[in-house]
Amino acid sequence: MATRMLALGVTGPRSRWAQHRALRTFLRNRAAEAGLAILILLGLAAAFAGTISPHPPLAADLNRMLQPPSRAHPLGTDELGRDLLSRIIYGARISLTLGFVSVSIGLLAGTALGALGTYRGGWADLLCMRFVDVLLSFPPVLLAICIVAVMGPSLYNAMIAIGIAQMPVYARLVRGLVLAIREQQYVEAARALGAHDSRILLRHILPNCLSPLIVQSTLQVASAILSAAALGFLGLGAQPPTPEWGAMLSKGRLYLRVAPHLTAFPGLAIFVTVLGFNLFGDGLRDALDPRMAARLGL
Repeated sequence: MATRMLALGVTGPRSRWAQHRALRTFLRNRAAEAGLAILILLGLAAAFAGTISPHPPLAADLNRMLQPPSRAHPLGTDELGRDLLSRIIYGARISLTLGFVSVSIGLLAGTALGALGTYRGGWADLLCMRFVDVLLSFPPVLLAICIVAVMGPSLYNAMIAIGIAQMPVYARLVRGLVLAIREQQYVEAARALGAHDSRILLRHILPNCLSPLIVQSTLQVASAILSAAALGFLGLGAQPPTPEWGAMLSKGRLYLRVAPHLTAFPGLAIFVTVLGFNLFGDGLRDALDPRMAARLGL
């Protein structure tokens, strides 16, 4: 009976205690709370962009081109007289969607590649890791640029390209986790009970990889948003007139002397968003890592 419970991963009160400890650790981290607050505000702005935006993001008014911040336009207008605040709010929806979708692509593909190759071992592991090494030989942004150059510039192709560029990070992370977890006693117990390899992998190994993957994904969203902004700046991401922060920066640099607000506010939006995800990710890491919590005395 004990062997069967071990194989099923039954932890009982200890698991609940670990959850309470993680929540307590997170709530004591003021920086993590600040990051969470930023993300909540961004999420609300993206979800209710149509309600809170003072103007339609694509409505041009050539009589109000390059106006500085005013009561009618709190962040000013762009080169076509469009309200900059409205475009930044809608840009939050695009950037968050792009970040989450691309990270999901990298997470699913990288986890599958790292887990299957590592658990099988032998030639499968060798083949998967050499493929990952090839991807790692390119800087992530350069790899994304190459993929978009082949597929064509668009928002959807940018999501796919950034997801592929992030895949090696997850593959390497999962490989290290699987190598450690597959030697644990509960995995050996499940194998002794006759559990199939797929069941062991899906029910016993991958669930115990969730904490590092969640933390890594939170930090990778910030990286994906930066990569998306870089692609948009180069004209390889979202195409005009889509209100995407990187594309707005690219347009704004042409008017940097006469209308610096065109680059200042989109750049500030990128900065605050990336900062929020990094603070939140660091807080999650501290909360979900028992060794870090012990080091902090929590």
